[in-house]
Order: sequence, then C-alpha cells, then structure tokens
Amino acid sequence: MSENYSSKEFISFSHTMAAIVTSLAKNNLKITKLEEFDYDVGLTDVYDKQGFPLSFLVTAQKIS
Repeated sequence: MSENYSSKEFISFSHTMAAIVTSLAKNNLKITKLEEFDYDVGLTDVYDKQGFPLSFLVTAQKIS
C-alpha cells in the first residue's frame, strides 16, 4: 500500500506493569530494582525524551 521504507525493530508487550509486579509477588520474587525510561525500546521515537514512561526494567530475586 506504500513504498518500501526502512523500519525499526518492533517489540510489543500486552502485559500491564501491575500484572508483571503481581506475578512476581505471587511467585515469591522480591523486586530489587525497578527503572523507568523515557524512551521506547522498539516502536517509534516520536515520544522519546518527553518525560513519559515508555519502557521499564525490573530485577527480582527469588525468596527462599
């Protein structure tokens, strides 16, 4: 439907942050670090660096 163009890699997740954090808690994992970033790891850069939380990194440790 349009001309060929160079596209960025597309990454999409349908999980909410609440679902991810709840899943960690239910599986005896303790969150040790949670970082939000104001850039998108896979879609468009149109909202990058505007202060919106567009991606995040969570680190968790198994509780024995």
